[in-house]
Amino acid sequence: MEPEIALAATMLGIPFARWDLLREALIHRSYLNEDASATESNERLEFLGDAALGFIVARYLYDRYKDAPEGQLTRRRMALVSNQTLARWARRIGLDRMLLISKGERGIELPDRVLGGAFEALLAAILLDRGSAAVEAFLLPILDAEADELVARTMAGNFKGRLQEIVQERERITPTYTTLDTSGADHEERFTVAVMLDDRVLATGRGKSKQIAEQAAAEAGLAMYIAQERAAAGEEDTGEGWRQ
Repeated sequence: MEPEIALAATMLGIPFARWDLLREALIHRSYLNEDASATESNERLEFLGDAALGFIVARYLYDRYKDAPEGQLTRRRMALVSNQTLARWARRIGLDRMLLISKGERGIELPDRVLGGAFEALLAAILLDRGSAAVEAFLLPILDAEADELVARTMAGNFKGRLQEIVQERERITPTYTTLDTSGADHEERFTVAVMLDDRVLATGRGKSKQIAEQAAAEAGLAMYIAQERAAAGEEDTGEGWRQ
């Protein structure tokens, strides 16, 4: 057993019955030219892991964000299954130090694509060795810890930026954000933020950081603003309502 496999066994804390699956999940294609016993890279496992990841993340988002429409769920899923996100998780569990790669690539920072693929391959190895429940037990704590923050960070500027564009175009003002309330213990703080149009509250949002709360407020505000515009446009059609 290579040192990388022994390291993976220790660091992951997952009792594999088939160590060959774990080994295959850690084999980058560049390693095939250096070890005759390595006959297959982790790319087939990556294919399976991608499918497993997509399903688990989709189900997680469906259950967590019960009021989010399909479009929002799709954007949030894209944030969580991106190579950048998967590479972040791979580095967090030390996967970058476990991979079997060519000598020429050792000691250098591996691209997100390589680490993201290895993370998916690892999920597939767990799936084939221990079943779907073990994959969820491995992945769900990661999602619980980071889903809200990663979604907010990845989508930062989407809702706030789009709302600002619409409001500035229609009303020539810039939305501002005001913290209305902070509650909970230091490690469990919850922020309530309002998005303001001058002195008018357009919408509010809550989150475990000001950034998340502002993003939630902007998302709600954008939905309300678009709804108001549509309603006003309908009134305009009848000659009875709002004019631009």
